[in-house]
Amino acid sequence: MLIPRIAELQKRNETQEIIALTLRATRKLSAVLLPAYAYLLVTAREFISFLFTAQYLASWPVFVVNLTLMPVSVLPIDPIMRACAQYRYRLLQLRVATFVILALGLWWATGRWGPIGAISAAVAVIVGERLALILAFGRVLGFGRAHLGLFRDTVMLALASGLAAVAAAVVRLLVVDSGPFFVLLASGLAFLAVYAGMVLLFGVPTREEMALGRGFVLSRLTSRSRC
Repeated sequence: MLIPRIAELQKRNETQEIIALTLRATRKLSAVLLPAYAYLLVTAREFISFLFTAQYLASWPVFVVNLTLMPVSVLPIDPIMRACAQYRYRLLQLRVATFVILALGLWWATGRWGPIGAISAAVAVIVGERLALILAFGRVLGFGRAHLGLFRDTVMLALASGLAAVAAAVVRLLVVDSGPFFVLLASGLAFLAVYAGMVLLFGVPTREEMALGRGFVLSRLTSRSRC
């Protein structure tokens, strides 16, 4: 959805609107990806055991490292890259350099630390490339201090996710011997309660979003009463 809209804005040279649109998308992605990352970080062992049985439990460090890609994906840089076609050769140079670094990193890390080294090298290179792209296209669009206020809700969502993760970790410790399913359920309910409470306390949802949420809940309750 962002690609055609940003491409249209780019043709009209409306860079400020591109920044605003991208950060609005970042806010929405943060509301999903950040809590999912925080919750899975706490319950990684139980999540793997529940889905794939305890035989695959030894793979949880690889899973945790791979989760790092979630928080760095909240900023949708790909639509901007596609819209700014004049920078395609610089992008190609970056991708070639990234490939070389990744190949060397995999060769060096895999021989020393095995699978955890391989995934760590891959994730580190991907994160580094993404940060480089964010900085580069931030300069292209003229991103500055005046736009930092647009990150307010994203920061609040990250804080809410962190507090909810602490609550989930405490509950997990209390019920850790009850089996993966019950641990996921109990810690998930604790996480959801704290996250929702903190999001409301921090004033993240807009009036329109609150009205939409109330309408969704009321419609569900009405449909169930009819049944």
